[in-house]
Amino acid sequence: MKIVIDGYNKSIHKKDNQIVIHEKDKIIDSIKASSVNDITITGKGYITFDALNLIAENNIKFMAINPKEC
Repeated sequence: MKIVIDGYNKSIHKKDNQIVIHEKDKIIDSIKASSVNDITITGKGYITFDALNLIAENNIKFMAINPKEC
């Protein structure tokens, strides 16, 4: 599964073995890390160190695109 996260005020967190996507303070999606192959993010937001570690442990490709630089 490929995940594309775009927009503003979004963040990526880890909960157990899941990648959790927040918008502001609301959870908008929660996905098992083992089912994800690729994550692409654009816009403005952040990712936690725990989420980065989970992504690395599961060999998930991760790309962040800064639209201001394009």
